[in-house]
Amino acid sequence: MKKYAIIQNNYTETQELVKKLETTHLKNGWIKDQVNPDFVFIIGGDGTFLRAVEEYNKSLDSINFVPFKSGGIGFYTNHNKMGDEKATISAIENGDFTINYFDVLNVEFGSEQFLALNELKLINDSRARDIKIIINNELLQNFKGSGLCITTANGSTGFSKSNGGSVVIADSGIIQISEISPINNNNYHSLQAPIILGPNHKVALQIENNSHNLFIDTKLKKLDANEIQISLLQNKVKVISTIKNGPTKIKLLRDIFIKDGLK
Repeated sequence: MKKYAIIQNNYTETQELVKKLETTHLKNGWIKDQVNPDFVFIIGGDGTFLRAVEEYNKSLDSINFVPFKSGGIGFYTNHNKMGDEKATISAIENGDFTINYFDVLNVEFGSEQFLALNELKLINDSRARDIKIIINNELLQNFKGSGLCITTANGSTGFSKSNGGSVVIADSGIIQISEISPINNNNYHSLQAPIILGPNHKVALQIENNSHNLFIDTKLKKLDANEIQISLLQNKVKVISTIKNGPTKIKLLRDIFIKDGLK
């Protein structure tokens, strides 16, 4: 028996799809287990996908996520078609699918550990503060400004993009750091460019206690420490795709961001 869970948004059509999945396609050989599933079916947009990953972030090595796009932007959810639920379930049962792997940031401070699929933002909106950026135990710079944004490859199209960061086409293996409103005058000069790190780099950010707000995938976290450790998690998020010749990242970028009159 295959164990499954369902994470969904609150759209009306989503409720209908969930009912159809459970009463028609997941009856034989499947058992619902919201606590320890083998497969997590996600019906929604990328926000719903992030919620699912957060809920099961302690079991990433054993869980396969199966997203169906129903909602907003779908960088993570454009892997299985709405309306093809029967074919998708059948493909999973027959092992006829591919697995896409997505990086996760491991974020540690004090005794706390969090995972970020897209990004981490360290921000002080009221005044510029100092952040020491240390990479593999070597000081890069003492940054002064509003904060920093640190992303995975797939997180590069979020806040980081609007903040002047690079859009990364590669699916994995990078950490990007971009500065938020840096101070540059006679006393302070920063790199003023996105930094792209590899999979073996480890980042430490040193700050004054209670000087910044910490957001992990848009959620505010209580930060009571003066150093944050960031690295790529060894385990990756596994996303099942049953679409043959599905949209490339280039195609998704064109569909979501670019309007130039060309097809």
